[in-house]
Amino acid sequence: MSKITIDTTPLHAFHPTTLLSHPLPTPTIHLLDTFFSTVDSLPTHPENSQTFTKIFTPTGTWKTPSAAFVGHAALATSGTDWEFLRTLKFFRHYVDKVYALDESGRDLMVHGRIEAETVEGEKGEVVYGAKVDVEGEGMRLGFFQGWSSRV
Repeated sequence: MSKITIDTTPLHAFHPTTLLSHPLPTPTIHLLDTFFSTVDSLPTHPENSQTFTKIFTPTGTWKTPSAAFVGHAALATSGTDWEFLRTLKFFRHYVDKVYALDESGRDLMVHGRIEAETVEGEKGEVVYGAKVDVEGEGMRLGFFQGWSSRV
């Protein structure tokens, strides 16, 4: 495992101690970071889910433990349709490790932490894992399935 080697100053979820099984293409890191930044904005800005039409392929799939969104139409309204988000005041992903099948960075397992605060003021942190497929020349997500104990 190696540490991330790109400048992480403008990144949201990746940090200098993020471990990578293989060096990843910078566009892959930025794609994942944009995804997490968008997800984390949804509790306060559900309209930001429109950004998923730029992040996912037209038939892309995003699965969480409590919801699934397939295709641009469903992804674009996920910020208002995902009921779990209504219970949150704050949501923040951190990427701790990325395992890649190879250096193409298209078949990934991502592990990290989620900090959250509910609208009732309960704060907590859970670990998560995600299976991610990056597709096409335009580097978009074709599939993202996340797992955690509370989402």
